[in-house]
Amino acid sequence: SEDRMAFCRRGMAAALQTLNPPDRFNVVAFRDNFEACSPDWMKVEADSLGKAAAFVERMRSFGQTDVFGSLQSLLKLPRDPKRPMIAMIVTDGKPTSGVMESARIIGEFSNLNNGMISIYMFGTISKANVYLLDMLTYCNRGNSSVLEGNRWQIPDAMARVYEGVRNP
Repeated sequence: SEDRMAFCRRGMAAALQTLNPPDRFNVVAFRDNFEACSPDWMKVEADSLGKAAAFVERMRSFGQTDVFGSLQSLLKLPRDPKRPMIAMIVTDGKPTSGVMESARIIGEFSNLNNGMISIYMFGTISKANVYLLDMLTYCNRGNSSVLEGNRWQIPDAMARVYEGVRNP
């Protein structure tokens, strides 16, 4: 819901402020399509952080969620083999379009990814598909957590996830 998304935007804006100076980052919105803030990785600088914060602020909750298609789109981002690539995915954990079977999403994405991107997932609702989040992250060198409290606790719960991946 848009109400829940407002708390997600707060959490994402706070996450941007924790990036380390040598990091490179991007912000991606996914629903039934994939939209990146930038076509390439951005340096942690005032202008790129401002661009990303504005992008996050424009994000809205609408449309269907193609979890597999969105994950697959991450594989198209430019890759520097000298840098670890970590994706933190904030989701309600409910695929509503495209490939919707959890086992197929886990198996096909993990095969395509082949360990390139470490996937961390944060489920924004207690009814998130925990099996999908847990197995997808386990098979892709990451971890998952699901919000156990109320929506206003999303920013603090998200912080525990991104603080845990700040220094790979």
